[in-house]
Amino acid sequence: MTNLDRRSRKTRNAINSAFWELLQSQHFDKIAIRDITEAADINRSTFYLHYYDKYDLLQQAINDLLNQFSQPNPVGTTSFHDMTLAHYMNSMDNINRNFTEFRTLFSQADLFDFQEWLADIYYQREGLSHDFSSEEAADLEFTIAYFTAAMAGTIKWWLKHDRPLPYEQTAKKLYAIHKQIFPAKKGD
Repeated sequence: MTNLDRRSRKTRNAINSAFWELLQSQHFDKIAIRDITEAADINRSTFYLHYYDKYDLLQQAINDLLNQFSQPNPVGTTSFHDMTLAHYMNSMDNINRNFTEFRTLFSQADLFDFQEWLADIYYQREGLSHDFSSEEAADLEFTIAYFTAAMAGTIKWWLKHDRPLPYEQTAKKLYAIHKQIFPAKKGD
C-alpha cells in the first residue's frame, strides 16, 4: 500500500467523522460543504477529490454502514425463512458498534428509510418481484412489510432509548419474533 492510499483513506475518514459529527447537531439540509471541510480540517478541493457533493458523501456513508450487514450471510445466500440467530446477532452487533451513526440516521428519517431497505433485502432473498397475481406472493410481501416495519420501529426505539437492552438480548427477541411470524417449513 502506498502512502497516497493511506493518506487518501485518512482524509476520507476525517471527512466521514466530521460529517457524522455535524449530523448529530444539525439537519443534513443545514450542513454546507464549508462546514464539513472546516470540521475535517481540509480544503474544498480535497473534499471534491473524494466526493461529488454532500449527497454523494451521505450516500457513501450510508452504504458503508449497510455493507457491514452483508457479513456473514451476503444478500441472496440465506432465505428469509432460514435466517438464523447468528444473522440477527451480526445485524444488532453492527448497529451497536455504529450506534451514533444509526441513531443519527433514525433521528433524521427523511435521509434514509431503514424499513424500506430491510424489506428490499428480504424481497431479493425471496426472489419476489412485486407481482401480486399470486395470492401467496402478495401474502408473503404483506407479512414482510409488517415484519420489517416492526423491526425498524423496534430498532429505532432501542436507539432512541440509548440501548436499554444488550444487543444480544435484542437480537434474540427479534429472532424469536421472526420464528413466530415465519415458522420453519416442513423438512427444515
